[in-house]
Amino acid sequence: MYVDQFPKAYMDWIKTLEMEGERESVLQATIEGLSTIPSHYTARAEVAEKLSEIGEELGDLKLKLKGFREGFYFNPSMKYLLDLYMTAHEEGCFDEIREEVEERMIELKNKGKNSASLLDIERKRATFNEKVFYYTHLLGGNYEKVFHMCEGKDPLG
Repeated sequence: MYVDQFPKAYMDWIKTLEMEGERESVLQATIEGLSTIPSHYTARAEVAEKLSEIGEELGDLKLKLKGFREGFYFNPSMKYLLDLYMTAHEEGCFDEIREEVEERMIELKNKGKNSASLLDIERKRATFNEKVFYYTHLLGGNYEKVFHMCEGKDPLG
């Protein structure tokens, strides 16, 4: 498989396996996708979301948490943030996850803008989202920090 050129092919493979009812193979393809797709592509988040779905179906909170953690890491969005924080709370590791999330957002903020072509959806990379950055702190209980970060800016929504 040309995973560097076509990382989304894993999702096509996973969907095909699902249609054929190959539940165990779906899990294996998902795990393989997360270990094979280059770490800078958002396509990993789609595969990670499938892992969290499998964790939900199996009642496996650790698998579900891993899926949401990977999903947020490779495509930081409000959806992944909320799912990750709720699952971390259920699993009893909220503070650890909150720290990881905040570190990831700072890392993305420091990287700056993505220079990849907007038309190249196959190899899209994780980017910094300022509103998600604020919400990571807000939902993590850092209210005063958010207040100071938002001074003089538009409302969060």
